[in-house]
Amino acid sequence: MQKNKINIDVSSGLYFTGFLLASGMKYAESGGQLFTAVLHGLMSWAYVGYWVVDFLIH
Repeated sequence: MQKNKINIDVSSGLYFTGFLLASGMKYAESGGQLFTAVLHGLMSWAYVGYWVVDFLIH
C-alpha cells in the first residue's frame, strides 16, 4: 500500500493569525493605542511564532 503525503505550507497563515491575536490583546490592554499594539504584535509574534510554526510543521 502506497501512502501519499500531502505537504501544505500553513506557516504564513499561522504567523498572521498569531500576529492578529497578539495585536488585538495589546490593543485592548493599552486602551486603543494602535501603534503600540501593532509594534507589540510584530515583535512578540516574530519570536514566538517561529517556534510554534517550526513545531507544527516538523
